Order: sequence, then structure tokens, then C-alpha cells
Amino acid sequence: MFGLSFSELAAILVVALVVLGPKRLPALAKGLGETLRQLRRASADLRGAIDEPLRELRGPLEELRGDLQQTVHHFERQVHQAAVDDAAPAPAAVMAPAAVMAPAAAVAPADPAALQRQGEP
Repeated sequence: MFGLSFSELAAILVVALVVLGPKRLPALAKGLGETLRQLRRASADLRGAIDEPLRELRGPLEELRGDLQQTVHHFERQVHQAAVDDAAPAPAAVMAPAAVMAPAAAVAPADPAALQRQGEP
């Protein structure tokens, strides 16, 4: 208790008995006991007042934590899958150089007048 050994506590009690006398020592001990009891009660009340709102918050926080872990796991899977997809050989059509592909002008004329002329018979 308070980091004191039994012999140290006994010495303190003997000194208190000598200084205060046998008549006042029991009243002092009773008052000290009552004060310690009130401090413990106040401490328990304070702890309860703090713990109750924390317990109410714990549920939503645990749910949020689970959602966040699920999102992180999903994101990690997507990153891993993207890395695997990037490592796979690309199809030949994607790898073909631009010169081999049909020129854009042959597919769609860039001139608006040419577009109108294509629509006319």
C-alpha cells in the first residue's frame, strides 16, 4: 500500500500514537478512512461517467473499423489484380503500331463541309 513495507507502516503508526495520543488517534483514523472511502467512491463515479459514453461510441467505431478494413482489403485486391493484368502479355491489336492501323482521316473526315457532302446523294 503506497509503496511502504509493513515495518515502515508500523513505525508511522507508533510515531502517530506518540504524537497524537491514544484519545485522538482513533478519531483521526476514522476520518482518514472516511476520506479514502469518499475518494474511491468519487473515482468510481468519475470512471463510470467517462466509461459509459465511451461504451456507446465503441459500437459504431467498431463497425466503422470493420468497414474500413473491408475497403482496404478490397482496394488491395484491386491493386494486386491490376498488377497481374499489367504483367500479362497484351493482345496483338493493342500492341500494333499506329502506322499499321487505319488512318483516322479514312475513317472520319475532319472537314465539316466534307461531312455535309457525304450526307448528300
